[in-house]
Amino acid sequence: MYYAGLRAAAQCLPFNPWRAGVGTSYPVVNASLVSSPTDSGEPCSPVPAIEIDVALLHASISDKFGNVQHSAYGLR
Repeated sequence: MYYAGLRAAAQCLPFNPWRAGVGTSYPVVNASLVSSPTDSGEPCSPVPAIEIDVALLHASISDKFGNVQHSAYGLR
């Protein structure tokens, strides 16, 4: 479900239809079932998008104050 929520946010969608939650208590707790977006008509759980507000920085040099510096050659 975590993957489905992140995927929905990455695709700028309000939710991602996911078959894995059918038959569990997830639809009872979170949302109702929807029909499959494909022609199969199978029930799917709408997993809402997870809007994240973090960034991961990879740098070769940093200090204890949070300043980072990127160097193409690494530490010299």
